[in-house]
Amino acid sequence: MRYSPAMRTIRLLAAAAVLFAVAPSPGTAADRSPAGPVRLVPKGPATATGEPRPPRAGAGRPSYGMTAAGIGAVALLAGLAAGRRPLLRAVRRRRRAALGRRLAADTRTPLVVRHALRELALAGRPDSPVRVRGVLAEPGRVLATVSAAGPAPAPWTALTPTRWERTGLAPAGTPAPGPGPLPQLTRLGAVGRGQVLVNLARIGGVLSVLGDPAVAREAVLALVDGVLEAAPAARTVLVAVGPGAGELPGPPAVLRVRTVRQIPALRGAGTPQATAGLVVLLHRPDAEEARLLAALAGPKGGGWTVLTVGHVPGAHWLWYAAADGTVDAGVLGHRVVVPVRSSARRRL
Repeated sequence: MRYSPAMRTIRLLAAAAVLFAVAPSPGTAADRSPAGPVRLVPKGPATATGEPRPPRAGAGRPSYGMTAAGIGAVALLAGLAAGRRPLLRAVRRRRRAALGRRLAADTRTPLVVRHALRELALAGRPDSPVRVRGVLAEPGRVLATVSAAGPAPAPWTALTPTRWERTGLAPAGTPAPGPGPLPQLTRLGAVGRGQVLVNLARIGGVLSVLGDPAVAREAVLALVDGVLEAAPAARTVLVAVGPGAGELPGPPAVLRVRTVRQIPALRGAGTPQATAGLVVLLHRPDAEEARLLAALAGPKGGGWTVLTVGHVPGAHWLWYAAADGTVDAGVLGHRVVVPVRSSARRRL
């Protein structure tokens, strides 16, 4: 586990305090020679009568004052560390809120990515199409996570069989007419100076975001916001389930239902090839809901793509949200900082 410099300092001070607290005082058994003859004359000068000076009061006993001081120092340091946690959470949340505003204002990066992916799609072979799971877009390059059988077409470079890189990107111009590649490509968050985009069409079933519930909700909401931005072109039918649906806009952008049991009545929305069906749960599904969601994601259930907070048995993708605001994006191979939604996007 890695610690910040401040936390490392606190841990070192705490360790020093513990050592100081348990160290024996002068004159204790630890100060005596472990071997050799017993000294009959104690250390120190004799009295005026020539008699040996009597031993100090308390010699040979541990210094309980020092022990109490050490324990107090440890308690103080522990209190300081505990007091820093809410402050760190607040600082991280402000930074992620600023990230959300920056991503919402950045319209160029998605255009650059779509331009590069259109180029990749045109360069691929019809008998071996390139299937892109996600993209890391950094200044000057695009790194795509793919599942393809063939080699990377020029000007792309295969860093690994599943990681292809494109550098020397041209500035994004006017989007080409017609449907663009990967209409369900949506932004998740940031990695360093780069942005991570996810192709929801490649989930092929259920995406379960485990771990910290609040951060998991923010990750799902970030994906949904991206879908809503591209919904007209992507022809995506989005269904929100349960009380969390109130955080999303209503019809026609999002269909709201109270329970998962109501979704099969919308089965036709998820079956046409030109239309994508997306189910969103912002709460942890119970056992019955999880069973129904897994069935909806199957071919007999309409082939819906499910985004949910919490575990669904048989989920195709598993992500793990941490309390520090990051998400381990599993097969994409990135730990992503998830933005906090801006107030303009909240629908409470």
